Amino acid sequence: MSRAHILTRIFAAAHHRRSVTRLLAIPALTAAYLTACLLTSSPALATPEVHIPRALAEESEMPPALFAQAKQSNGLEVSINEVAPRILTSENELLVAGTVKNTGSSALPAPVLELSVGAWTPVSVAALESELSSPAPWEVTVSTQILETQLESGAESPFEFRVPTHYLPLGFPVSWGPRTLTVSSSSQDASGRDRSLLIWDTSQPFAHTRVNALVAWTSQNTRRGEAERRAVLEIAQTPGATLAMDARVLPTVPKENVEKNAQVHSGRPRLSAKAAKDTHFLESFYETASEIVALPEGDAGLATLALSGAEALLTDAIASIDTFPASLKAPSLSASRKDIAEGEGGESASAPHAASTSPESSLPEEDTQPHLSIVKDVSWPREEVFGTQALGAFVNRVTIAPAGVLSPVHILNFTPSSVVKVDPATGSTGSGSTVLTPHTQLSELVNWATKNDADELDAEQGIAALTAIITRERPNAPRTLFVSTSRDKAPTERLVQRLKALLNAPWVAPISFQEAAASETSEVERVGADSGSVPEVSAEAVANVTDSFALLGQLATATSDPQAVFASVNDPLPALSAAIPLEEQGTRARVIRSQVLRLRSQITATPSDAVNLINKSADFPVRVRNDLEWDVDVLVSLIPSDPRLDVSSTTRATLKAQSVTSVAVPVTAIGSGNIEVTYDISTPDGAPLTDSPPILVRMRAGWEDALTASAASALAVLFVVGLIRTIRSKLNRAHESGADAPEEMPHESTA
Repeated sequence: MSRAHILTRIFAAAHHRRSVTRLLAIPALTAAYLTACLLTSSPALATPEVHIPRALAEESEMPPALFAQAKQSNGLEVSINEVAPRILTSENELLVAGTVKNTGSSALPAPVLELSVGAWTPVSVAALESELSSPAPWEVTVSTQILETQLESGAESPFEFRVPTHYLPLGFPVSWGPRTLTVSSSSQDASGRDRSLLIWDTSQPFAHTRVNALVAWTSQNTRRGEAERRAVLEIAQTPGATLAMDARVLPTVPKENVEKNAQVHSGRPRLSAKAAKDTHFLESFYETASEIVALPEGDAGLATLALSGAEALLTDAIASIDTFPASLKAPSLSASRKDIAEGEGGESASAPHAASTSPESSLPEEDTQPHLSIVKDVSWPREEVFGTQALGAFVNRVTIAPAGVLSPVHILNFTPSSVVKVDPATGSTGSGSTVLTPHTQLSELVNWATKNDADELDAEQGIAALTAIITRERPNAPRTLFVSTSRDKAPTERLVQRLKALLNAPWVAPISFQEAAASETSEVERVGADSGSVPEVSAEAVANVTDSFALLGQLATATSDPQAVFASVNDPLPALSAAIPLEEQGTRARVIRSQVLRLRSQITATPSDAVNLINKSADFPVRVRNDLEWDVDVLVSLIPSDPRLDVSSTTRATLKAQSVTSVAVPVTAIGSGNIEVTYDISTPDGAPLTDSPPILVRMRAGWEDALTASAASALAVLFVVGLIRTIRSKLNRAHESGADAPEEMPHESTA
């Protein structure tokens, strides 16, 4: 049992005898506290980094472990909503305010409220958690009040304590740090309590704890509201907070709007309200942000693509990182055709393997923002994929690990640095690739999905309390802590406040992401990384998307507008986002496949009845329908079921958009009989597009010779008959001419 728990039990009995006279015991309690401080070197007082797979607070309605038992209710529900000041320094008064609610079925007369303050500063996160969850913590009652009215069933009443600072059991200045605050209420058999934290700062000398927070703002978690944009701008200008973004999350504004915006006052027409807001946001963002971690388009999982062997998609993903717009005038911020049609600066489809052009190569040098640093060498794998395989695929990239992995092997009396070197070959720590491991408890508090002011107060105070404890552990040893936010939640005003509680504490030194990655590495022995693997659902989704776009590419290259064909289908990288559930990956991949198959089904061979073929050589008619919006070049051929029909050649044709085209395919019949023929329609490079059901062909190739001979014989007979008739006719006319001539009279001679 730890000494913290032992001390708690020693003073448990005294806790139940609360009275005003307990204030007289403060010096004795302070002495006991100092005794406890002498024991802080024990390893038992430290908090091990325990791996809790996918258990950050945003995935559950339960509060983080630190505050899991802070609230108890038995007919009365107490909520501490405000503590002022949050960090007590030289103020003369402490304000604690909140509400008490009757959750029972009957009225409660004049509930009694008590405010108690911790008499010692917990020396570790485990000790703080123990104090917050203990039924009898080491606290001193500093104020009591009675509600003047009866509290009806379901009714809620506010309360407020104002306590002079010298009433608080603070002790000596070296006991600075977090103290528990408890407001308990009772009336008849009903009771309830709530605990929060007060933090006391006495400006003791210490080495600041270096902290960086990585905030995910991507096209997969954005809700595109004005409040979200205000939060993003606040985070962008907060030292120590780094936005992790894909370029698609930025609103797309037509390029001319950027130029017009500077000429609004010159008498030219003003921009539309949306375009003006988008342009103003982009200008403010690029003027404010100092560091951005560029993520792949759609926050696609680089490690998932690499381990799945999807080389083409991986190339596109890395290209989308490399072309992250470095300034407002980057071409990739110009609106696409689909964006303009939708009237939104949201997701727009674009052709895979045709990444946007690099803004750096197309912009003048003066157009870049010198103060904006874009970090492009980061890999952020899913929890299931993180491991030696993912590290080996991106040896030279900084890898962000899931919270809780690579935890220390032994329980330590201090919190080690979040920077770890991991050998991709063995998974052992000490040397190799740079890995940033988020602090588990801090990440839980930063990502806590709070639902009321009391929980929000606890989250902010808990964050400041943990950093204070970590700083006090080794006040002369600098350390680097790293925190990452949830990838599926967009930035909010509450997140901004938590980041301020984390980064603006007097004992914290905010640093950039690059400074965190380059910080001193942890030398403690840690649990090694396992191999990691791609979940089956993700592997199927990658294969589905890869195959679908291979089919789409075959069609697109045969059309008059390949880019438009790709744009008509959802983009592949967002479908493989590391920020979405595995089931959603499978669903998005299936949607893409159905879209591709629908496009390909628009090229069809029209059905035909039986065809009679009586010639040896003929042009076989094939009617092909193109219901697409683009002209398509195709090769049309026939696949006969019998070698008696020989296809002389394949016919190339252009199918006009939204029309039916008749294509003639040369064939040669080598015999007679009934056979079946299938239409074969493919792209110019030979990729099949569609076929047809078998069509019956009646071949009567011998009929041609018979008919020809018959026709020739008939012609010969007719010729002979005609000739005979002509001769006979001439003879008859000649005979008739001779018969009709007069006899010649003899001449008389004269003597």
